[in-house]
Amino acid sequence: MPFDSKEIFLFVALVPLLVFIGRKIRGKSMPAAKHEEGSQESYPSDLQRKIDKGYYSEGQTVLLAAFESDVEANIVRGLLIDNAIFAEIRDEAIGATRFSYSYAVGGVKLFVHERELDAARELLGRHQEITQFDGKDWQPKTCPQCGSDMLSYQKYHPVSALILFLGAPFVPLKAGRWVCLKCSHKWKE
Repeated sequence: MPFDSKEIFLFVALVPLLVFIGRKIRGKSMPAAKHEEGSQESYPSDLQRKIDKGYYSEGQTVLLAAFESDVEANIVRGLLIDNAIFAEIRDEAIGATRFSYSYAVGGVKLFVHERELDAARELLGRHQEITQFDGKDWQPKTCPQCGSDMLSYQKYHPVSALILFLGAPFVPLKAGRWVCLKCSHKWKE
């Protein structure tokens, strides 16, 4: 379908004009962003005071922990920063993009300043008890008839779909039952 001259005029003349006007309007309504070198994110006030006073200017960073994924490392980094302990992540890109390569470089590493290493270890030790899952109390749900763990939970009764298919308004019939996929046994809890 060929374009006529009016459509070409609209595209060539008016679209760039509208884009230009939109950028000008957006530029005036948005506040100017502060660009300070070295400070790309905001920190809690306690940590920001340490950074401003030069607390981290002397000494070096040391390895606190290594993680399998960048997600775990960022969670722990957030915990440390919330408690006024500066932490930085290294090898994050490898952990995020090539998960299997993370082991080759030693994992995603979390570094803290050597002055705060003991405080960071203590904080990590307190929170590690919460996050560890030992699995002692957890038992998989099994079928009372055959003992299989291949189960499905039916929130609604299958007749609800049949009623909908026949053209009636959807009337959800609650089932709330477990179905064994091996022996087809059904039961409610």
